[in-house]
This record gives sequence, structure tokens and C-alpha cells, in this order.
Amino acid sequence: MDFRVLGPVTVRTDSGERVASGGKLWTFAALLLVHPGETVARERVITEIWNGAPPPSAGANLRTYAMGLRRLLGSRAGRFTGHPAGYRLDVEPVDVDLCVFERHAAAGRAALPGDPATAAEHFGRALGLWRGAPLAGPRHGPVLAMTAEILDEQRLNVGEDRFAALLDLGRYEEAAGGLRRHLAGHPLRERAWVQLMTALYRQGDPAAALAAYADARAALADGLGIDPGEELRALQQVVLRRDELPPPRRALITATVAAEPAAPRQLPRVTPFFVGRAAELAAIRSALEAVPDGPVAVAVHGPGGVGKSALVLRAAHAAAARFPDGQLYADLRGTSLTSAPVPATTVLARFLRALDVPSAEISGDPDEDAARLRSVLADRRLLVVLDNAAGAEQVTPLLPATAGCAVLITGRRPLDPLDAIVLPVNPLSEAEAVRLLAELAGTERIDAEPEAAARVVRHGDRLPLAVRVAGARLAARPEWPVAMLADRLDDDAARLDELRHGDLAVRTCLRVGYRDLAAADPVAARALRLAGAAGLSHVRAQAVAALLDDVPRVARDALDRLADAQLVHAEGPDSYRMHDLVRLFAAELASAEDGGDGDAALRRLASHYLGTAREAARCLRDDPVAEIAGDWLEPDWAVPPPFTGPSEAVAWLEAERDGMVALARRLADTPDRSARLAIDLMWVLQSYLPRGGHWSDYALLAEQARRVADRLGDRRGEILAWTILSGADQQASRFDAAAEKLNRALGLAQRTGSPTGEASVLSHLGHLYQLRGDDERALTYYARALSRYELMKLPLQRGLLLHNIGEIHLARGDAEEAVALLDAALRLQRGCRDRLGAALTLAMLTVAYCELDRHDAAQANGTEAVRLAAETGHRQAEWLALLGRAESLLRLGRVEESREAANTALEVAARPADDYRRALATYALARAADALGRVTEARTLWDRATALRATTRTPPLPVLERLLHLPTASAR
Repeated sequence: MDFRVLGPVTVRTDSGERVASGGKLWTFAALLLVHPGETVARERVITEIWNGAPPPSAGANLRTYAMGLRRLLGSRAGRFTGHPAGYRLDVEPVDVDLCVFERHAAAGRAALPGDPATAAEHFGRALGLWRGAPLAGPRHGPVLAMTAEILDEQRLNVGEDRFAALLDLGRYEEAAGGLRRHLAGHPLRERAWVQLMTALYRQGDPAAALAAYADARAALADGLGIDPGEELRALQQVVLRRDELPPPRRALITATVAAEPAAPRQLPRVTPFFVGRAAELAAIRSALEAVPDGPVAVAVHGPGGVGKSALVLRAAHAAAARFPDGQLYADLRGTSLTSAPVPATTVLARFLRALDVPSAEISGDPDEDAARLRSVLADRRLLVVLDNAAGAEQVTPLLPATAGCAVLITGRRPLDPLDAIVLPVNPLSEAEAVRLLAELAGTERIDAEPEAAARVVRHGDRLPLAVRVAGARLAARPEWPVAMLADRLDDDAARLDELRHGDLAVRTCLRVGYRDLAAADPVAARALRLAGAAGLSHVRAQAVAALLDDVPRVARDALDRLADAQLVHAEGPDSYRMHDLVRLFAAELASAEDGGDGDAALRRLASHYLGTAREAARCLRDDPVAEIAGDWLEPDWAVPPPFTGPSEAVAWLEAERDGMVALARRLADTPDRSARLAIDLMWVLQSYLPRGGHWSDYALLAEQARRVADRLGDRRGEILAWTILSGADQQASRFDAAAEKLNRALGLAQRTGSPTGEASVLSHLGHLYQLRGDDERALTYYARALSRYELMKLPLQRGLLLHNIGEIHLARGDAEEAVALLDAALRLQRGCRDRLGAALTLAMLTVAYCELDRHDAAQANGTEAVRLAAETGHRQAEWLALLGRAESLLRLGRVEESREAANTALEVAARPADDYRRALATYALARAADALGRVTEARTLWDRATALRATTRTPPLPVLERLLHLPTASAR
């Protein structure tokens, strides 16, 4: 052969063989040799020789190199021609080793199905042409570099084709030896590992086959961070079970018969562990079954680990029969931690070869090869799957242009510039995630511990990847109860460590998304880290602005870009959710990267939260006792926005509640003054949190505040914390524990001389005994507290006490006295702008007037109570007023209106869920159904309410139970 490129570039000249050096002349020659018989554009030659940076003299220099090439060719110089369009080297295929290699490879593949002996011979001849790394010698520009990569891949494929022929011939020992040498240099070739395991197993050595599987798994984990593919895992199971392999194909014919090229069938196997996604599968199926004027493209996007690839591959396999000309697949590695995204030119070359375009006709120019791909696909019905795309620019050259073809694309970011159907993929529902866990860990085991299973999948944010890891861990530890894994996942600090099994790791998946973000968008990356450090799950622009020490516009833009990167999820115009696993990962990053800057950011956020929460609380109840010094706040960030009224204040408190509690928890153990956030928030939010039904958050905040107050010697804060913790115990009917905490608080108040603290504890002791049904002791404590508040001239606290005393009289059946006391309370509350207290008192007046059959007054007070309670977020007052109105309407004979009010009360009781309040609303619905003559419905509702009431730990509310004529519930 006169020309060789499968090793050092070599040209046979008149004086003998010349081996390429690193000069530009040889780059010119090599470029023409990999495009034999084609005209190579002058601009492309210049780009290749000077690697995209030509000097001004490039044109003149190129003419010099052309003259040098003619001299090199000597008597063959006539084969080289130059003209304005470019340069061309006309050679016979038999004179170029690359062309001979491709001819033998094609002949071997054609022979393999029926004549493996002939195939092995052709493959051997093809491989015998190789003398080292392809295109060695000349410097490589973009085309030669890509061509060298393609040629290397072709050599490896032909080598594995030869091993396939040897296996078909039963030459297992020869195949095994060659495969071991092959894999020593290329340990990431899964096909070769399959062949080696097959050879060893057919030799009767299953132990060696399993050892090969272990080596394959280790190599893939170290090199790519992935598990073995489906084919390898399936073969391992065959070996473990000692199943029979299909018999090898034998030589059936001796002559090589020209065969029609097989349609490519490149789809990887689907995972057997797949649940849900019915809507998404239906959407893809509908798109693929449509008959549009052009090609169909569906772009699936979602966060890492959400199961995009599994979804698309399942849809692709289901639709494969609609595309008889084949299915192409490429992993674009846009989300790989260990390798760069695959260039479109590389994928184009692979696709063209799979469609039987000779390598010599693949230019390496993205525009030319993309046009060639479109031409090849023009008359075919073919499905293309592009997995793990980095962006639209990587995908665009790979898209067909005519009807009959379809493309399924997966990527983390929405691929907006593409003319594609966009399909977002979200985490599984909890039920689906538990089902997936059961498929992995065993149905009986999961069914035996449903609550623990639900905790496990919630800790994994219902992401299929996290559920797969959890399922694999449980499958590997059959002795573990499911609750053991759930308990281990409870620990925020260890959760990402726990969500790792073998080569599966949630942290690795998250690191990919962050790596790309950090490189392209340092502002958004910093916002993510700091939000994680603050423990935020729900994120808003103003909070992020405080973290970044920047204006809200910059924060909003950063959050939008984080949403595009699938690291937060947009829930509203200025509301984003960060999943727990992302939050934990971001906190790890902040700890490693932000240091002192992170601490300053948290102080700014704490200042923003407390300054705004203080103003929001004043919109609900202007309580001088709850005032705080706030001397540790950052002045620039403690300035609250102006609230237009209670509704806006409540909306802000609802939106930022989780963040405030999380940040207080985060700062409680810090040595600086910002640890006081927990104490100050406890004071500021003491009215809002319990009235909104957020007792778990209130108790968590109080416990953090108690620890900080104890450390700082803040006895006033300690008294309030013990009082709040007692209230949480009372809500769960843990009355003895509640009494112990209140007595501790009372002792602190008396020892430190805190009159407001002592009066507050006495008031709470009165409430405790009221809940226990001991009205006399309750009234005694209320009287002691009331006298102190009168001396201190605190009308707000006096109004609360008069309300409670009026409620006791109402429960005793003295509605007239109750109305007098409640009216006095309401006057005080209105006088001191206590909107929360007024809402509850108006609701209680609704019940009292209903008992007196003064229904006009009941409806008027109830309507005002519902309005004010909805404005201030006082769920208990809203529920109470609605039930009072429902009973009053029922007694007036307006039964449908009564049902409507009771239904609304039931909805309020579900936000947050409270079984006792749901029970009483259901009783009201039962009474309305009975009044309408719907006996069966009434009985069903009554039984449902009775069941709810029997299991709840919430203390009973005697005034309502009396109003609804319920059997007396024993005090717990």
C-alpha cells in the first residue's frame, strides 16, 4: 500500500517509504488521506494546519505546502490536484490502509451471522493493518483529532467483532486470552466484559466468569462512576444460577453473501424497576403517534436523579415498532462528573457509521456531517434518543429534518431554543416512590412497615435515584427493619452519606449539576450555597438578597437561573422550593467554600427576618410585652417592607415561617450575638404561630430559644420558652408535663422578680386547669393574673383573660354572663389593636349568641369573626366562628347554608390537619344531613366524626361540644 494512516502516517515515495514528522506539510497530507477522492475546502485545510489560528500569510504558505506535497508524491503527483474550491488526492482504495481496513471490517460483519470463520478471517486481516496509534506523526487540528478518535473506536469495535466470531466458533480459550489483553488497555468496554464472561463460562469456569464481573464492576465504578449495564448484570445472574447460555452460532455457509445492512437497534435495555409516570408516557406516546408535517421532538427535563433516562428509554422501547428503520441512541454525557460532554461531531460520525456511511465519507465538519445525516434519514422512519444533553447547541446538529423521524431528548435544563414538545419530569408521588422501594427491597417487607417506608422515600425527596439507593441498601441488609434505615436518614448531617450504595450516590448526582453551575454562574452558585447554609427549603428573593448583600433584582435573577438548572423549583412569582437533598448538599458546599462570608450572610438574613417579622406581628397584635431590643441586628437589613394590612403580613409570615425556624435552629449554637435570633423570634412570633396551628414549629423554636437563653443568662426568655413548651404539651393532652414546665417557669419569674413573666405563667396555669376541666382552679389563677395585669395597665393581656373567663361561663351554661365578659374583652382588644384576640372573641360571641337563640347577633359576630380571622391567619378563630354560624343557620332552618359553613370549617381544620377540629366540623355536617332527611349520610358522617374524636389527643372544647349536643368527652 502506498498510503498508511493506521499508525504513523506513511507515504511510499519514489525513493522509498517516508514517515511523517510534525511539520505542517504532513498535517496537509494526512487531512487529504482521511478524505481520499474528496475535495477538501481550502478554508478547512487552513483551519486544520494552524488549528484555527492562521497567520496573515496562511494562503501563501499553503501554496508552498502544496508544492512540497507534489514533490513528496513524485511520480504520483498527478493524483494531487488543487483548484479554487480546495485540494484533492485521488487514490485507489487498495492503496490506502484505511480503505482496506474498512472493506475487511464490512465483509466480516456481513459474514458474521452465517459464517463466523470467514468473519474472523476478515476481522483479523483488518486488525493486522494497524501499526500503532492512528494518524501518528503530524500535528492534529480539529478534524484529525476527531478522526483519530473515531478510528480508535473502530479498531476496538472490530476487535470485539472478531472475539464475537471466535465465540461463535467455540474458540473460547483463544477468545478469553485476547479479551484479557484487550481489557487490560481498555477496561471500560462493557461489550468486551460480556464476551470475556461468556468465554470463561462456556469453558466451564463460572468462578472466573464471576471474578471477571467483579473486575468489570470495579473498573466501571472507578472510571465512570456507574454500575454495570443490564447485559452484564443479566449475564451475572445467568452464571449465578448456572443457567444455560444460548448455543453458539456455527458456520452454516462458506461463501460470503452480501447482506442488506441491518437497521440499527441501539436502545439500551430498560430498567426492570420502574413505576408510575403514566401521564408522561402517555404524552410521549401521543407525540410519537401524531402525523405532523415535520419530525417530532420531545425534550424531557428535570432534576438529576428524577428518572428522565428511564422514562425515555421505556417510551422508546414501547414505540420502537413504529420506527422500522431503526433506533439510534447516544449518551451525550452532559451530566457526567468524569467526562466532558460528547461533541456533536463525534455523535454525528457514530450515527452515520451506524447508518452504513463509510468513514471515508464522514468529513468531521459539523455542518457537512449534519447535512449528510439529514439526507440519510430523509426517507426513513427512525427514532433517535439523545440522552443527558448539555444544551441545545449540542443537540441541534443531530436532529432530523423530515417527517417520519422522531427524537427523544433528556437533559436537566429545559432546551428552550429547540422546536420541541417540552415535558418536565417531577419526583414520584409518595405512593409511587413506596411502590418502587417495594420492588427493590421486597413487597412483604415494605408492606409490614408502611410508615417507615414513607419516611424513607420522603427523606429521599421521592427521587427515583434516592429510592433506588435506599432499596438497594435494604436488599443488601435483609436483617435491617425498614425503620432502621428511616432513623438513619433522619440525621440531616449523615443523610447524603446514607444515600450511597456501591456506585449509586445521590451526592455525585448533585455534584454534576453544581459543577456546571459554578463554572458558568458564580452568583447563582453562591446563592445556592448560602441558602443551604441557612437551612432554607422555601426561598424568596428578598431573603436571598440579604444573603448575597445585594438588591432583590440580582437575587431574583439568580433564583431564576437556579430553577433553570433544576436546583430549585419555582412555586410562584417569587417563591422557590429547594428539595431537602439539594439543601443538605448546598450546606456542605457552603461549609467548605464560604467560611466567614457565610457567617456574615446568615447575620444579614437573620436581621432581615427579625426586622420584617417584628413589623408583621405588629400588624396582627401590638403587644408591648413582646417588644425586643434587637440591638444585634444589621441595620441595613433590619428595615421591614411596608405591609398594607394584616393579610399581607400573614402571607409573608406563612411564606417565611420555615426559613425563620430553620435559621434560628442553625444559629442557636453559634457563639456570636446572632444566636439570639431564636429568642427574639420566639417573642415576636408568640401570637402568630399558635393561632396559625403551627405548634410543632413553635415548640421547635422555643426549645432552641430555651437553650440559647440558658447559655446567655436571659431569664425572661427562659420563662417564655418554658411557657410555650408547656403549651405544646397541653395541645397533646400531656397535662402533667405541662404543669411541670409551668411551675419551673413560675419559679424563675418569682426568683428574678419578673411581674409580667409571673402574670403570664399564672394565666397559662389557669388555661391548663381549664383544659383539664377544673374550672374553679382555672378561675383562681385567672383572677391572680388579671389583678397583676390591671396594676401594670396591660389591656391586651386583660382582654385575653376576660375572654378565657367568659368561655368558662359559656361552657357552664351561663351564656348571659359569658356575653358580658366577652363584650368587655372585645372592647379592650379593639382599643389596643389586638386583631388576633378580637377574632377569637368575636367567634366565641357567635357561639354564645347562638346558645341564647339571638341569631341575628350570632350571624353578625360570626361574619365579622370569619373576615378578621382570615385576615390575620387565626385558623382556630375562623373554624370556631364557622361552626357557630353553621349551628345558628341550622336552628334558623337555613340548612344548605349551614352545610356550606360546616364544609368550610372542615377545610380550615385541614390546614394544618387537626383531627379534633375535623371531627367537630364533621358532626356539624352530620346534623345538617339529618335535618335534610338524609339518614344514611348523617349516620356515616356521625360515625366518621366519632372515630376521629376517639383517637385525637387534642383537648376537647366544651363550649362547642355543648352547642352541637355531643356526648361529654372525659377530660384527659
